[in-house]
Amino acid sequence: MIFSHMCKVAIKASIYIAANSSESEFVTIKNVASHIDESGHTLGKLLQLLSKNNVLNSVKGANGGFYMTPVQKMNPIQDVVRIVDGTAEINGCVLGLTKCSASKPCPIHFEYLKAKKEIEEILYNKNIGELADLVRDGSRNLIN
Repeated sequence: MIFSHMCKVAIKASIYIAANSSESEFVTIKNVASHIDESGHTLGKLLQLLSKNNVLNSVKGANGGFYMTPVQKMNPIQDVVRIVDGTAEINGCVLGLTKCSASKPCPIHFEYLKAKKEIEEILYNKNIGELADLVRDGSRNLIN
């Protein structure tokens, strides 16, 4: 399974916001964009989508920005993937075949099922806040 570029940006942005914001301290699009090395225009549309789906919050105005509550930080990464990429990438054929199934499998169907199950477990079991903690303590990074 390969995430779309937009999904990767949304995941990185969510982690960055979780690591650097609170209900009283917001981060701006410009700030997030510079720290994850992404265009502000692309990021703005994604953050709007994530805000609309309650993954994060936005505050309008000169002193506004984005933040996550402690409850939102508990959301699994799977929520971001589902919102941005949907479930087709996860549930579809890894080779992109439209008629791939257990009764008519592609050449790597059964091997991919094993890997897909592990990836789904990671996406479900790791929450945004846990990953933000790893970034905040310096043991992981968000840019190349």
